[in-house]
Amino acid sequence: MDTIFVEEMLCRGVHGATERERKKSQWFNVSVEVDVVDTRDAAMSDKIERATNYCVIWRIVRDVIVLGPSRNLLEALAHKIVVEIFACLPAVQVVRVRIAKMKIWKNARPGVILRRTREGME
Repeated sequence: MDTIFVEEMLCRGVHGATERERKKSQWFNVSVEVDVVDTRDAAMSDKIERATNYCVIWRIVRDVIVLGPSRNLLEALAHKIVVEIFACLPAVQVVRVRIAKMKIWKNARPGVILRRTREGME
Protein backbone atom coordinates (compact mmCIF):
# COMPACT_ATOMS: atom_id res chain seq x y z
CA MET A 1 0.00 0.00 0.00
CA ASP A 2 1.01 3.57 -0.62
CA THR A 3 0.36 6.48 1.72
CA ILE A 4 -0.84 9.99 0.96
CA PHE A 5 -0.84 12.57 3.73
CA VAL A 6 -1.76 16.12 4.65
CA GLU A 7 -0.03 17.24 7.83
CA GLU A 8 -0.64 19.93 10.42
CA MET A 9 -3.70 21.62 8.99
CA LEU A 10 -4.56 24.46 11.36
CA CYS A 11 -8.30 25.04 11.67
CA ARG A 12 -10.44 27.12 14.01
CA GLY A 13 -13.63 25.56 15.26
CA VAL A 14 -16.08 25.60 18.14
CA HIS A 15 -15.80 22.15 19.68
CA GLY A 16 -15.27 20.82 23.17
CA ALA A 17 -16.74 19.02 26.15
CA THR A 18 -17.03 22.13 28.34
CA GLU A 19 -19.33 25.09 27.98
CA ARG A 20 -16.29 27.40 27.94
CA GLU A 21 -14.86 25.56 24.92
CA ARG A 22 -18.14 25.81 23.02
CA LYS A 23 -18.44 29.58 23.53
CA LYS A 24 -15.33 30.58 21.61
CA SER A 25 -13.51 29.06 18.68
CA GLN A 26 -10.15 27.44 19.27
CA TRP A 27 -7.30 26.15 17.11
CA PHE A 28 -7.06 22.50 16.12
CA ASN A 29 -4.05 20.85 14.47
CA VAL A 30 -5.15 18.03 12.15
CA SER A 31 -3.05 15.52 10.25
CA VAL A 32 -4.46 12.84 7.96
CA GLU A 33 -2.82 9.84 6.32
CA VAL A 34 -4.63 7.58 3.87
CA ASP A 35 -3.44 4.28 2.48
CA VAL A 36 -4.37 3.37 -1.06
CA VAL A 37 -3.67 0.07 -2.77
CA ASP A 38 -1.34 1.48 -5.41
CA THR A 39 -0.36 4.89 -6.79
CA ARG A 40 1.48 3.58 -9.86
CA ASP A 41 -1.38 4.43 -12.23
CA ALA A 42 -1.31 8.05 -11.07
CA ALA A 43 2.48 8.12 -11.18
CA MET A 44 2.70 6.68 -14.69
CA SER A 45 -0.08 8.82 -16.16
CA ASP A 46 0.81 11.99 -14.22
CA LYS A 47 -2.91 12.85 -14.19
CA ILE A 48 -4.71 14.14 -11.12
CA GLU A 49 -7.86 12.26 -12.13
CA ARG A 50 -6.02 9.00 -11.45
CA ALA A 51 -4.68 10.09 -8.08
CA THR A 52 -6.17 10.33 -4.63
CA ASN A 53 -6.43 14.10 -4.51
CA TYR A 54 -5.19 15.45 -1.19
CA CYS A 55 -7.17 18.67 -1.77
CA VAL A 56 -10.29 16.57 -1.12
CA ILE A 57 -8.84 15.60 2.26
CA TRP A 58 -8.21 19.27 3.09
CA ARG A 59 -11.79 20.21 2.15
CA ILE A 60 -13.21 17.40 4.29
CA VAL A 61 -11.17 18.51 7.31
CA ARG A 62 -12.23 22.13 6.79
CA ASP A 63 -15.88 21.18 6.39
CA VAL A 64 -15.88 19.09 9.58
CA ILE A 65 -13.77 21.34 11.84
CA VAL A 66 -14.64 24.85 10.59
CA LEU A 67 -18.06 24.58 8.94
CA GLY A 68 -19.63 21.54 10.58
CA PRO A 69 -21.73 21.34 13.72
CA SER A 70 -20.08 21.64 17.13
CA ARG A 71 -19.04 18.35 18.67
CA ASN A 72 -18.07 17.55 22.23
CA LEU A 73 -15.23 15.10 21.63
CA LEU A 74 -12.17 14.97 19.41
CA GLU A 75 -13.08 11.33 18.80
CA ALA A 76 -16.35 12.46 17.21
CA LEU A 77 -14.55 14.97 14.97
CA ALA A 78 -11.98 12.39 13.87
CA HIS A 79 -14.67 9.79 13.22
CA LYS A 80 -16.64 12.20 11.02
CA ILE A 81 -13.49 12.97 9.01
CA VAL A 82 -12.89 9.23 8.51
CA VAL A 83 -16.48 8.61 7.38
CA GLU A 84 -16.31 11.46 4.85
CA ILE A 85 -12.94 10.36 3.47
CA PHE A 86 -14.22 6.83 2.86
CA ALA A 87 -17.36 8.24 1.22
CA CYS A 88 -15.48 10.63 -1.10
CA LEU A 89 -12.32 8.68 -1.91
CA PRO A 90 -13.10 5.09 -2.95
CA ALA A 91 -9.45 4.11 -3.43
CA VAL A 92 -8.67 4.74 0.25
CA GLN A 93 -8.42 1.56 2.33
CA VAL A 94 -7.04 2.91 5.63
CA VAL A 95 -7.39 6.34 7.28
CA ARG A 96 -5.40 7.74 10.18
CA VAL A 97 -6.57 11.04 11.68
CA ARG A 98 -4.66 12.95 14.35
CA ILE A 99 -6.34 15.93 16.02
CA ALA A 100 -4.82 18.06 18.78
CA LYS A 101 -6.19 21.10 20.59
CA MET A 102 -3.54 23.77 20.24
CA LYS A 103 -3.94 26.19 23.12
CA ILE A 104 -6.19 24.64 25.72
CA TRP A 105 -3.26 24.00 28.10
CA LYS A 106 0.01 25.90 28.43
CA ASN A 107 2.40 22.96 28.72
CA ALA A 108 0.75 20.21 26.68
CA ARG A 109 -1.53 19.51 23.72
CA PRO A 110 -4.28 16.95 24.22
CA GLY A 111 -5.38 14.99 21.20
CA VAL A 112 -6.56 11.78 19.65
CA ILE A 113 -5.39 9.48 16.86
CA LEU A 114 -7.91 7.27 15.09
CA ARG A 115 -7.01 4.50 12.64
CA ARG A 116 -9.83 2.93 10.68
CA THR A 117 -9.98 0.48 7.78
CA ARG A 118 -12.62 0.55 5.10
CA GLU A 119 -13.35 -3.09 5.85
CA GLY A 120 -13.92 -2.30 9.53
CA MET A 121 -16.27 0.58 8.73
CA GLU A 122 -18.61 -1.43 6.48
